[in-house]
This record gives sequence, structure tokens and C-alpha cells, in this order.
Amino acid sequence: SSTSNARMQTSAPISTPNPPHNNNNNLWLVVDFDGTCSVKDTTPLLPRIAQLFYDADGDEERAMNSKYRDINDRMKQWNMHESEYFELYKKVQTQIFEGDQDDNDDQGMNLELALQKLDDISTTITHEVSESQVLKGIPTTYNDEDENSLSSIHQTLNDYFSQGELDLQDDCLNVLQKAVFEQKLNFRVLSINWSPILIASTLLYPLYYGNTIKSCDSTKTKTPSELLLFNDEIIQSNQVDKDGVVNLLIPGAIEKQIYIQQLFEAHNESNDNNNNNKDECRVVYIGDSVTDMLAMLKANVGILVGNSQSVRKMAKRFHVSLKPLSLYNISNDGGCKEREENEKIIWVSESWKEIGIFLEEYSRISA
Repeated sequence: SSTSNARMQTSAPISTPNPPHNNNNNLWLVVDFDGTCSVKDTTPLLPRIAQLFYDADGDEERAMNSKYRDINDRMKQWNMHESEYFELYKKVQTQIFEGDQDDNDDQGMNLELALQKLDDISTTITHEVSESQVLKGIPTTYNDEDENSLSSIHQTLNDYFSQGELDLQDDCLNVLQKAVFEQKLNFRVLSINWSPILIASTLLYPLYYGNTIKSCDSTKTKTPSELLLFNDEIIQSNQVDKDGVVNLLIPGAIEKQIYIQQLFEAHNESNDNNNNNKDECRVVYIGDSVTDMLAMLKANVGILVGNSQSVRKMAKRFHVSLKPLSLYNISNDGGCKEREENEKIIWVSESWKEIGIFLEEYSRISA
């Protein structure tokens, strides 16, 4: 409908990044969420979360008017969306990989256009998901003082899902806590996930309230009310509303690239207004999929985690080098004997533990 289409208009990223607040105010750590911080893609869990909280509401009249009688109804609709997405994605992906590799001199634009084609599929399916209201019921806000507190949502999700479904990558939480509280990096989550509440409860809650914080935080721990205030700033993602309509704020690769560029621009503007601060902005971006590639290339250091074959095929198709993070020469700003002039590089890491060692040294050199 025209009303729905109006509500689904794609917009720019949530907000222009504010000037950094941490001590190491020229260094940013930006991470993807699904498959980067989490072990698995959490997107397939969203309709189950919607049903879980919809049922928990306890409003019988609301339940009777629901489009979905139970989780089976909801999952049937979700599986239709998912099947259509993978069918279209595979078709376009095949066209990209089988295309003429020398049909355009501008390889960067080729990569952008290829990723935009893939993002367009996601946008189309997202519109259909919104129309179907299959995500109606997902929490959109949380309150410190009632059962919808972030701690309660965190506990509810962990009690409901099986072990492994919401797990974070080994060492991810420890590395991020050290980066935020010891190295004082400016931290953002940049994700195409539709539920910032899921990201907040799964990642930010243990990050800011985990037991290890007390041993590494030299400042006072943020209170829940403070978390409410900075949540929209730290999490840059799409947002599903109370009716299950997804507001596409970060539709895909292009918008992720734009956000990284905004970080550089915001820092330069801050420098222009502060003659005493002329430090160069540095951004480390960590991701796991093709949607992250442009952000990785825009950042000073783009790190790929995991073993995505799609990334490797896309990198080969558009002449992007994938090199082990261990070859990165921090003292020479990424220079290494294998690196060619103007070479586009994404650095590949085998583990978050390796990334943690890199960040510790990189933050020390960049300080």
C-alpha cells in the first residue's frame, strides 16, 4: 500500500557521529554484529523473539486479533520470506561472479554496484517482511524499572534460546571490554540487523555489565539510565517498530561505507573547531560478510573474521587483496613487503584473540 511504502522509505544512517568522548579520542573501533560478534546470524531468531514477547504481553483481545495464531503460523510466513531471499540472492550472486571481469576500468565502482545489487534484494524482502507483520511483537524499547528492563530482556532471551543460538564469538567480549575500558577506544556497532534491542541485550548488556568490567574499568560503570541515553549512539542499525515495520536506516554496504566516512568527517570538523587537537582520525572496522567490504576498505584497517567464501569470491572478482592480519606492520601504518602501491587490502584474522593483540598494539602506537 502507499501508506506502507511511505513508512518504509530508506533514510541515511541514524545520525552524524558525535565527537568522541573517550580518552583515545582519535581512534574508533566499529564492529558488525551478526557473524562478527555473534557466532551465528541472529536474523532467523527474530520471528521467534516476536512471538515470545507477543505471547508474554498477556492481552487476550490483542492475541485474538493477531495475524498469527502461534509460532508455527509465524515461522511459516518467515520461511517464505527467507526462501525468496536466498533464491534471489543466489541468482544475483551468480550473475556477479560470472560477469566480465574486465568490463569496467573503475574496479571500486564495480564492487559498489555489485554490493548494491545484493542490498537491493535485502531491501525488497525487508519491505515484504514489514507488510506481513511477521516481526510484530519484538521489543522496541526497554525501561529500567519494569519487566522490560534490559537485564530482564537479556535473561528472557538466554532462558528461551538453546545454548549456542545467541552465543558470542570466543574472546569477543573480553577484547571489546579491554578496547572500551582499558584502551579507551570509541566504540560503535554498525549492523543491518533489524532489532537494536537484540544487539543491546546480547552484546551491550554483557559488555557494560559483565563481571570482567570491574577489573579493567578505571572510570565508574555506566548505570542503566545512562545506557538508555547512549544506546542510540552506540548501536547504528535498522529498527523494527511495534507493528513489525522495519525502518531501514542501514540497508547495506553503501550505508556502512557512508557511516565510516562520517566518522572521519566528524573528527575533522571537531579538529577545525579545536586548534589544540590535530590528531588524525583512525578507524578499525571488523566484519564478516560482503556487506562489510566497503566499510572495511573505507576504514584505516578493515578486518575480516570468519571464513566467508562469498567475501573471498567478491574480493577475487574485484581485485581486493585478502592478507593475514599478522602481516600488518603497525609501526609503518600497514606497510609490508608484499603490499603494492594503492593496493586495496582487507586484513583477515583467525580469531578475536588475535584481533585483541592487534588492537592493544595499534591503540598504543596511535595514541
